[in-house]
Amino acid sequence: SYQKYYQENNQWKQIDESFDTQDCEPGYTYCVDNNLYQFNIKNTFSEPLITYGNTKLSFNLANFGSLPLASSASIASIQNNMATYQNIIPGIDIQYTYLPHKVKEEIIVKDRALFTTFTNDLTLDFTLNPYGKAATVINNLIKIGDLYITDLVAYDQKGSTVAIPFFLSGNT
Repeated sequence: SYQKYYQENNQWKQIDESFDTQDCEPGYTYCVDNNLYQFNIKNTFSEPLITYGNTKLSFNLANFGSLPLASSASIASIQNNMATYQNIIPGIDIQYTYLPHKVKEEIIVKDRALFTTFTNDLTLDFTLNPYGKAATVINNLIKIGDLYITDLVAYDQKGSTVAIPFFLSGNT
């Protein structure tokens, strides 16, 4: 169970987690535009936009090792509070789940044979646009204004948690 209501202008409102096509930011097709934070995505795989108060943040998977992204060919499939982009790389999907206090991004590897193409450790690169605010790392969290990026974890084939080290590099 989790929070299903939030207070706005001294009135309690039920959190609606479902994607819609109304009142989205310009250039975005689907959004959850009410609630504590807003989340906007495009029809084809590209960087989503999160807005919380006056803080904006967009991010995107830029590289999955040496495999090329097929972002323009991957169309969003929407089901309630989940948006899935299939085959951003053949055999790999990206799924976003809107939850009351966070967006969960999952990289779903459907074909384990993809990992045999890497001779070294797999490197994932993400773009991050903090819209003029500083991005800093604090206690394994990335902080941008009032937003935090947390829970960088992966699961091995047995379902055990695998830590994912991360760092900020260059200008975002």
